[in-house]
Amino acid sequence: MTLMPGDRLDSSGADVRLDGLRDSATILRQLHGMQPPKGVPSAPDDALIIRRYQDAGAPQLPLIVPPASAPVFCHGDWTDGNLLAVAGRITAVVDWEAAQWVTH
Repeated sequence: MTLMPGDRLDSSGADVRLDGLRDSATILRQLHGMQPPKGVPSAPDDALIIRRYQDAGAPQLPLIVPPASAPVFCHGDWTDGNLLAVAGRITAVVDWEAAQWVTH
């Protein structure tokens, strides 16, 4: 984080944070259109996790798994705490350990 300009967006005031989050939407859309780097894992199988949960006799919850769609590259933790910004303009996205190749 010290190599990139800017401060964590979550350390800014509300108006700057909103500007930064709006700015980040364009970056996030671009990220979802990229091929992930080699070695990025696939997301867990949500349907399988829910089925195991239910098969174990867990309480019924209103769980809905959306139908599968084209895979996208996801950061996995897109919050204002993981965005660096200067005056509400995003300069870097940090903390990529939760990045996944998501198919739904």
